[in-house]
Amino acid sequence: IASELDQATQQRAATIAAQQAADATAAAAAKAAAARKAAADANASAAAQTKNAATYRTVQTALNRIGYGPVPVDGAANKATLDAIRGFELDNGLPVSGEPSEALIQRLTAIGAIKPN
Repeated sequence: IASELDQATQQRAATIAAQQAADATAAAAAKAAAARKAAADANASAAAQTKNAATYRTVQTALNRIGYGPVPVDGAANKATLDAIRGFELDNGLPVSGEPSEALIQRLTAIGAIKPN
């Protein structure tokens, strides 16, 4: 009977060890997946910031070109840029947002302040 108990105990211990190993593998896989997602999110965010900065630089250059400056051409949403955008939007009957909206960019392009690609 003692050897049967030892055998059963060893089997339970082996089963527990196998489950712990499987749990550790699953946890490691989940952690790796989370790290990949975080890296992808960071890359997407960096790309969006780069695109946003490029849009601001384009709008800043256009506003300076047509007399709504001087605003620094730095790709940042600074007070001077936002005020210049609002002024242009007001003068051109656009919804006033202070942001480089699609309507703003279309209007700047239509009047030749932004050269189409």
